[in-house]
Amino acid sequence: MWVAGLGMALLVSHDAKAGPPSVPFRQSHHGDASQLNFLFGDLPDGVSYKYGIGADESTAPISQSVPYTYARALYGTSQDPSAPLLSLTEGDEVVAPGFDELDTLEAQDRHAFTVHGRRAECGRIDLLATNHLGSTQVWCYVETANELVYAAGLRLDMTTMVSMMHGLTLDAQEPRIESSVLPSGMTLLRHESSADSPQWATSGLWMSGTCYGSAGLTVGWADEFEMADIGWRFDDWTNVDVNGHRGVLGSNPGNSQHLIVWTADGRAFALEVSGKFDALTLARSVRAATPTEWATMGKQLPQYRPIVAAC
Repeated sequence: MWVAGLGMALLVSHDAKAGPPSVPFRQSHHGDASQLNFLFGDLPDGVSYKYGIGADESTAPISQSVPYTYARALYGTSQDPSAPLLSLTEGDEVVAPGFDELDTLEAQDRHAFTVHGRRAECGRIDLLATNHLGSTQVWCYVETANELVYAAGLRLDMTTMVSMMHGLTLDAQEPRIESSVLPSGMTLLRHESSADSPQWATSGLWMSGTCYGSAGLTVGWADEFEMADIGWRFDDWTNVDVNGHRGVLGSNPGNSQHLIVWTADGRAFALEVSGKFDALTLARSVRAATPTEWATMGKQLPQYRPIVAAC
């Protein structure tokens, strides 16, 4: 499950590099980490576990310090990944090449304007057309007295994005949007900076099978997980029932990848599947691992996950 992280621009990568979870768990090390170790029920023929690594194990991926400074804020509707999202990132090194990126990605419906007398511009980016797996977004770049601010909006139209950029402020050098210009239901969900980088104290499990596909499970603490933050991953979100607990199922048209996220018993579960696996059936089969079972799991992350044909 631990695949390439979201990145500051929230262009989700699916190249299967080992690393922090692609679902943005932001966790601290609290509680008994072994309580995050879970397995699936009976595996289909030809499918096997490739690794299972607990949050407290020495081979678990850890967040790395970054060699630059940045600040980021996320706006949305709490625990609702289907609602509009806005990400603000400030820091010249992080958001480079800045305005030129709108040219590189052939942004459409471009709007140039000023915010507090400084240059600003927005454009609509079709990520599928630019070979990125993701939804169409509106991107904006705004000059400030401090550093360049990059804004990415999902399920937000151009008029709304431009209006919000006019409400851009800096609070202790961190970007914020004035509450008076936020769409109904949208609030500040979280903020972070290079001085307070998020951690990934989660348990990770992955299995695959020839001509079947692959499935990965990440488990963390529910009180530190914001479900809205996964909204960037897929276009379509559907409410599902996972053994009596509310979950959400994400998918993109014409893509075999699916993501189910749910919370139960103080834990948050994120299950990513591709190929022939049935995501909901797998989610409902998840159970706690015994210490003996968990000890038999592989403990090394592969540099790259092999592409498993769904033949």
